[in-house]
Amino acid sequence: MAIRRMRGAARLPLAVLGAGLVLGGCSTDKLLNVNDPAVATPGSLASAAALPTLYVGAVGDFDVAYSGDNDGNNEGYSLVSAVIADELRDSDTFPTRIATDQRQQQPVQNGNTSDGAFVRLQRARHSLAAAADAVKTAGVSSLVISSSNTIAATAAIANLKAMEGYSYVALGEGFCNGIPFSDVVNGSTVYGASLTQAQVYDTAAARFNLAITTDGTNNMARVGLGRALLDAGKFPEAAAAVASVPDNYVFNIEHSDNTGRQNNPFYAIALSNQRYTVADQEGGNGLAFRSALDPRVPWADANVNGFDKVTRQYTDLRYSIYGTPLPLATGVEARLIEAEAALKAGDATTWLAKLNGLRAQFATLMPRLQPDWAAQIAKTTITARTLPPLTDPGTPDAQLALMFSERAFWLYTTGHRLGDLRRLMRQYGKTDVQVFPTGTYFKGGSFGHDVAFPIPFTENQNPNYHPDQCSTTSA
Repeated sequence: MAIRRMRGAARLPLAVLGAGLVLGGCSTDKLLNVNDPAVATPGSLASAAALPTLYVGAVGDFDVAYSGDNDGNNEGYSLVSAVIADELRDSDTFPTRIATDQRQQQPVQNGNTSDGAFVRLQRARHSLAAAADAVKTAGVSSLVISSSNTIAATAAIANLKAMEGYSYVALGEGFCNGIPFSDVVNGSTVYGASLTQAQVYDTAAARFNLAITTDGTNNMARVGLGRALLDAGKFPEAAAAVASVPDNYVFNIEHSDNTGRQNNPFYAIALSNQRYTVADQEGGNGLAFRSALDPRVPWADANVNGFDKVTRQYTDLRYSIYGTPLPLATGVEARLIEAEAALKAGDATTWLAKLNGLRAQFATLMPRLQPDWAAQIAKTTITARTLPPLTDPGTPDAQLALMFSERAFWLYTTGHRLGDLRRLMRQYGKTDVQVFPTGTYFKGGSFGHDVAFPIPFTENQNPNYHPDQCSTTSA
């Protein structure tokens, strides 16, 4: 049985980790008819009856970390990663947001836009692991999430472990090498060692594998495993991991207008508050997300300037309301992983067939990725409603560029692009000035060379963390 995602509001109270869960606003959606205490103390969460609260709270922590806006104050990972890449351009006045867009981030002691995403991903990682352990220890057969939704315990554990895996993936794709991972044991912080990028992806893969072992039907975990293995450069293994995922599979991070914590950040921050605008060929290397008039990236000229009153506001219509879901794991991504693995193996025939197989299904796949796509595309000047088949450009460099362009347009603003640009450097020998926006920055000065986010300054208190290992210019 397909399990619909719930939006939760439980969160850990400390900057990175905590021992209890504090509940904020609760979704009024009929699928989330659970008790909503103002504060859930550790004691109140120690019984089997509390498992639904733990589950929903942990899922909510992950949603906010990857794709929330944290009450309008901070960007989730998917949004901030789109800014340092070439998907969005700054139309704001905040120095930290400009610094991220310019790839010249501030010294860690001054703070950066990505700090909140780091803290919330670490918090989510801890919440998800704790909730999964609690469900397993309780030995229950199912969790009654609401009057209309009961989840098998195996499915709940698999979902939690898969999202934990995605927390590691996002940290590995977005942040510099040597990420510290601490924990809480008996209410006290235990400072963990810094992990290399390879170790982060191996850790993520272990979580995804555990999810699949627990529940063999969990396609979210299969796509996540493929993504982690692709990040690790294990191309054949990545293709094998996603082979059984259907083309039309979609697992969404759901959003809501109930609270700011639950808002889709691309709407709440970029569209509604006009802090970011759809980029186009940014810094020369950026893709033509507007001028290509590709129906996978519906956008419209808002006919106004953004929050800074200077930068033209081009609206991303993939996320048109506070409650628009964000696709986290899809069959489209599965086929793209297979296509890249084929290209890496020198099988251009299979590579092109995989790409064209997706394009041939565009009319049915796009509404799966964006439920209101038909209504939003009608607001644009984009006339295409289909995608014609591609032809092989012939040379390895052109094939590679086409592969990553297809990934960029299919996966636009879903938290994948930064990891892909770094992979072009790490796995294919490109330099940052070949793949990231470069040259003159439109708000003055030049683009910098940052390709990763720094570890927040608060981690300097961790004796096992070595700031000198964190290079934001290394892929």
